[in-house]
Amino acid sequence: MGPERRIEVVRSFRSLALIIGLGLIWAGCGEAPPTPTATPSPILSATPSPQENPPGAPGAQQGVESMTISAKGQSPWSLKAERIQYDDNTRQARARKVTWTLLDEKDRALLEVWGEAAVVNTETQGLSFEGPVHAKGSKGEEITCKKLLWDSQARKLRGSQGVEVRRQGTVMTGERLTASPDLKQVEVEGNVRIYFNSVEEQKG
Repeated sequence: MGPERRIEVVRSFRSLALIIGLGLIWAGCGEAPPTPTATPSPILSATPSPQENPPGAPGAQQGVESMTISAKGQSPWSLKAERIQYDDNTRQARARKVTWTLLDEKDRALLEVWGEAAVVNTETQGLSFEGPVHAKGSKGEEITCKKLLWDSQARKLRGSQGVEVRRQGTVMTGERLTASPDLKQVEVEGNVRIYFNSVEEQKG
């Protein structure tokens, strides 16, 4: 092989190596970084109805018609709402026309709450109901108030802005209340009044 032929072959190999190198660089630049897979929350789960809002709504909020939110853990519960608006920035879900059921460890209903609206904290499982709010225990106890808070950390119900408690023929009113989840322990504060119904009224 002559000198000119050898130079031409060397140039061909250099050109091929340069092309391969550029190809690898372009391939590396074109690869997108791996996208982390979203891990579903072990606490809350949501089940929407077939009717959903059309996609493309502005902002981080997402609205769903007729939805159920369930929470697991030490104090499981289920919330059904006519409409739920979720804000990813605040990690809160705003619901309207709600029915909330607090369950025991065997998934039996301890308490049911009905309200005009509620705000759900998806990180703590806490809820704030706006009224009028009506709650009913498993043994017929009833609570009515304008605002009701479920403190998931303390496992307490906290009512405010005027409360009324009905149980076993007795009506107790006040400004605030603190109650256990099963309503066996209820404490009313602020201008407390107690009314005892007669036997005839209880039968009626």
